[in-house]
Amino acid sequence: MPDMPGFVDQLSGTSSRSKFEPTVSAALTQGEEQAQRIALTRELPPGWALTILRTNSGSDRRGRIQTCGLYSAASSDGSQKRSGIFRSEIDRSGDAVYLRSLAETGTQKLIVYSNCQKLGLF
Repeated sequence: MPDMPGFVDQLSGTSSRSKFEPTVSAALTQGEEQAQRIALTRELPPGWALTILRTNSGSDRRGRIQTCGLYSAASSDGSQKRSGIFRSEIDRSGDAVYLRSLAETGTQKLIVYSNCQKLGLF
């Protein structure tokens, strides 16, 4: 069986010396939560409803807020559904939210989850 961290790094194209370092717990403001919701909603088809199920966030050495979370989404009539994991970065100095990863498939979810673990968020 392959070394799991090395295997995930190989899949994601990152190295063990990547930028993912443990963060220090930090809460999002209401404005940051709303901006993150908007960033996620933009990735969905028009009219879909987004539910953020769980998030964890922490401040990195640069002072940016790293957030990892789980979400589900459904079409307006409920006939189509999606669920997955995401990672975002918030720059408090410029009030900008960057959606760094959004994954719905098994391998992609594994990569995002692994990166979130490196950040100490899952």
